[in-house]
Amino acid sequence: MKNKFFGLTRLISIMTASERRRFSAEFSSGLHSKSGQLPIGLVIFQILAAMNEYDEVVFHKKLKKAIADPRQLKKVMARLPVERLYLQERLMLFLRGMNAGYYPSLQIKELLINAKILMERGLIDLSQQALDKAREKAIETENSLALLEINREQRTLMYSQVNNIKALKTILSPLIVEKETRFQLLKEELYYQDLYDLAGAFADKKNGATEHEDLMNKLRQAEPLLNQLDSLPNLSGYRLLGAFANLANAQNDPKRSSVCTQLLAQWWEDHPQLIAESPFRYMLSAANALSNLVKNKDNTGFISLRDKLKKRVAMLPHQELAEFRFVNRLELFWCMNNKKMDEAYQKAKEIEAGYKKYGALLNPRMRISVVFNYGVAYFVNGKYGEALLVFNRLRRYDSTGERRDVIYQAELLGLICVFELSVNKLTSHPDEDEHSDPLESRFRRVNRLFKGYQLAEDSYEMTLLGFHKRIMYTGGKKRKEAIAAMKQYLLPFSDDSVKITSGVSEHLAWLDSLLQDKSIRQIYLEKPD
Repeated sequence: MKNKFFGLTRLISIMTASERRRFSAEFSSGLHSKSGQLPIGLVIFQILAAMNEYDEVVFHKKLKKAIADPRQLKKVMARLPVERLYLQERLMLFLRGMNAGYYPSLQIKELLINAKILMERGLIDLSQQALDKAREKAIETENSLALLEINREQRTLMYSQVNNIKALKTILSPLIVEKETRFQLLKEELYYQDLYDLAGAFADKKNGATEHEDLMNKLRQAEPLLNQLDSLPNLSGYRLLGAFANLANAQNDPKRSSVCTQLLAQWWEDHPQLIAESPFRYMLSAANALSNLVKNKDNTGFISLRDKLKKRVAMLPHQELAEFRFVNRLELFWCMNNKKMDEAYQKAKEIEAGYKKYGALLNPRMRISVVFNYGVAYFVNGKYGEALLVFNRLRRYDSTGERRDVIYQAELLGLICVFELSVNKLTSHPDEDEHSDPLESRFRRVNRLFKGYQLAEDSYEMTLLGFHKRIMYTGGKKRKEAIAAMKQYLLPFSDDSVKITSGVSEHLAWLDSLLQDKSIRQIYLEKPD
């Protein structure tokens, strides 16, 4: 029961304030109680809506407080699984109604249901009108699967529309042609879906895609179609481009991957009618393209695509969630690249607020990256207390086994935060005992962590930790020598021609701030373009 309530809580947590108000009003509409008490389902809804994550103890405590009558409480407790299921069904029915206007496929399904109901009641003309509207929407969005279902319903309806064989043949002939055409198009769509999925399955393996010879042969045959994407049905162009992007990633070809990503963004712009049905796919493609534009420092392209993406996002029922997932973090990178430090700080604040609300929807790998990135924004702005709090939060993801490199860097940057807070005689050390030496305590903790994971003494992380100790506990000439040595060690890891290691640029900026006796923020502002 706990796991099911956990999922229900997450569903409620991402509802907008407007959706919650409307659902509560609809749930209680027409229900009257002599005692004036709310329906049990609505009581449960309100309790779960007040939680960020489901807590069984807190839930039962609040439920007991909401239901004063012990006998009624006992009945409710016995019926909790039923009440939970009923509430979830009501929620999904409500959300389908609220979101139907955004997705053509949902509108088509509703029209098909209407056509069936009207046909069974003998209202043939009204049923035909519903089918005609459904067909119009399906053709607009190139939805072959929906057109096959409409075709089937039309065949059922035609027997009520004609009363002789000749008329039946006249209606049936184009329906058969349509069936064959749409079935073939659907097979074609599924073929490119297979290419996309197979390329994606191999993308995480070094040179893995070349091991799947059948896939490689199919991609070679399909390559000429990259110049004829408009000839492919529905989302096939998107999937073919995606397959080549995945292949480029598998073969460690960032240039080709970037080209495919840019083509994907343009493909969506050329097919606006398909964005309505697949907004998530569109936003993912646009976000990947924005990421490449940031890396390539193409400010004009970034601003243009970002503004287009924001316009699309503004049309969605969950604008805030979409901005958090696909826009804000890329705007943060853009602000950092363009030395807009104040804007980067404010954007980090927005991302942190969004993370508290929507972070549970991200996979652990993405959560770690998001938290680390807004922590870095605080760090380079010299907000060491705030950065330290953020870097400390990454400890909770250690057990996932994901992005250990980032977690290690968070520990090292956190060590710098403690050092800077100490140097500036600030006493706010969020994770340290007030009676201990914060810097020494942090050193011991980071050292324990690295040794606990059996990192070798000459490993990248242990080497940096050694440099930190030499720099933080020495002064004068010895400190300058240690800084110079650490910079020399880090430079190969900052090479743009290879994948830049997490935390390197932040460490280099900190070292320059020590050498030049400037704030790390000032160092970033003065960095050459």
